[in-house]
Amino acid sequence: MDVYSFGICLWELYTRRIPYRSLGLNPSHLVVRVVREELRPQIPKYCPKAYADLMQACWAPKQERRPPFTEIIAQLERMNKDPVMLAHKPGSDRQQTVPKYVLRLGREVGGVEFCGVLCVADCDVCA
Repeated sequence: MDVYSFGICLWELYTRRIPYRSLGLNPSHLVVRVVREELRPQIPKYCPKAYADLMQACWAPKQERRPPFTEIIAQLERMNKDPVMLAHKPGSDRQQTVPKYVLRLGREVGGVEFCGVLCVADCDVCA
């Protein structure tokens, strides 16, 4: 998985939405907007700053400005130790804490053992 895609996955896990769906663009037009116009998903205003900053760093327009996975994992691990981050609940009617699931995914990517699916529930590999 590349860093840009991982950043998009972080956004999907946080928002539980499909990016760009509301734009109604066909895939070829979407690619043009993402590449040429640097279109990125809108980060919810209630998203924790550290998490939002990580997403934005992952989908930086220039690949050389994107963090390596070692840095991404280190940031996710720091978030995993931050009681404020772990207690954060997205501003929606779904009051489940999302970062714990994302952090579990980060550890599995960092440890190379990864089930191949973006786990949002316990599975044999991520348990």
